[in-house]
Amino acid sequence: MIILTLVLSFYLEGIVSTYLNISFLVPLFSLMALIVVYPYMSYYEKKYYIICFITGLLYDIVYTNTLFLNASLFLLLGYIITKFHYYLQDN
Repeated sequence: MIILTLVLSFYLEGIVSTYLNISFLVPLFSLMALIVVYPYMSYYEKKYYIICFITGLLYDIVYTNTLFLNASLFLLLGYIITKFHYYLQDN
């Protein structure tokens, strides 16, 4: 279920950016999926960081030509998401 959510968001990002040529509305479905998925993976933080890195690496390979730039940014954002979730827990 978690992997399906990330794959779906990854495809949606490509489809929306192809058909909507709006410069100020950049789709960030992959980052939103990482935020939504974290509460389900809060007990498996190491796996969550690996998924963040792999998602960023795939984003680098498919959508940009910068290798490991978005992978490291997604990993950093995964760390920030874990800290925000600690301070702003959902009830």
